[in-house]
Amino acid sequence: MAEFWTLDGILRMTLDTESALNNLARMVQVIRRDQRLRQWFSALTQQSAVERRNEIFMTSERMRAEGKDTDLVASFRLLADSRVFDAARLALQEYDKKAV
Repeated sequence: MAEFWTLDGILRMTLDTESALNNLARMVQVIRRDQRLRQWFSALTQQSAVERRNEIFMTSERMRAEGKDTDLVASFRLLADSRVFDAARLALQEYDKKAV
């Protein structure tokens, strides 16, 4: 289960490795299946790391305010970490290669 804590007003979370991998896989599946999310994610790849992180935090906060699944919101928030974002980007690229 995720544990939330704050540092300098920024919401952060810690996950065990298995949970993080499961959340990443779930998040990639959601992005892959939703055209609007794919477009959003694609646009993120063109932004600087700071712009991307800000957009991810704003989007995940909007999702939370809309009452979206809390685990899914937490997973999207993980995209703010550049390593997680890169892993999701690579996973989506691999899926696209297999789909062709």
